[in-house]
Amino acid sequence: MIIFRVFNLNLRKVLTVLVVMIVLAILGGVVRNILLNREVRVLSVAVAHRIIVLDPGHGGQDPGCKGQQGAVEKKITLDIARRVAAKLEMAGAQVYLTRSGDYDLADPAIKGNSVRKKQDLARRIQIAEDRKAEILISIHANSFPERKYRGAQTFYQKSDVKGKLLAELLQESFKTILANTNRVAQAGDYFINRNSRMASVIAEVGFLSNPEEEKLLLNPEYREKVSLAIYFAVLRYFDQE
Repeated sequence: MIIFRVFNLNLRKVLTVLVVMIVLAILGGVVRNILLNREVRVLSVAVAHRIIVLDPGHGGQDPGCKGQQGAVEKKITLDIARRVAAKLEMAGAQVYLTRSGDYDLADPAIKGNSVRKKQDLARRIQIAEDRKAEILISIHANSFPERKYRGAQTFYQKSDVKGKLLAELLQESFKTILANTNRVAQAGDYFINRNSRMASVIAEVGFLSNPEEEKLLLNPEYREKVSLAIYFAVLRYFDQE
């Protein structure tokens, strides 16, 4: 009788271990997300009271690039920026968006596209300076005539050491969380980065000219993953600063 009980107990343990192993194999991604969330909770302390400006690219008369399945850059960037802002605010950061709706920041009377665009970009930077932002992340979607190109990518100004760090952490976060890009952070000469006094980056979240990536960016669940990648990179940036 005692032998039977011991055997029965050991059998239960073996079965329990097997069940756990099977569950871990099936839910590997979920487990990784749990571990990631634990790291996020630890790092979130670093972002408390930090001042962050998120810039949803384009808006209003300037839609940005468009995909063949109906994706519009200005809508994608605003949705992602709102998602990132919500997460950062929950962590205690002071977050400002350069726009909260479908509009640009240029004077309505200005008609010339180039003049209008320059004023729009300058005012986005001014918002960041007026708020005394520590970082500025300008969110965009990419496009190229050849539809094969894909992948999120970040850009920084060559002379901006902190911007380079932020761009590299953001690119690493895109690779880890989106798991569909091998691109690297690159130095570039963009108006926002060139004229910003704070650490700034351009975050291209993907190519709307690529059918598969456009389909992903049209999916709210995928945009949530993009926002998580940006959020996690910001946490790591302030933790390392």
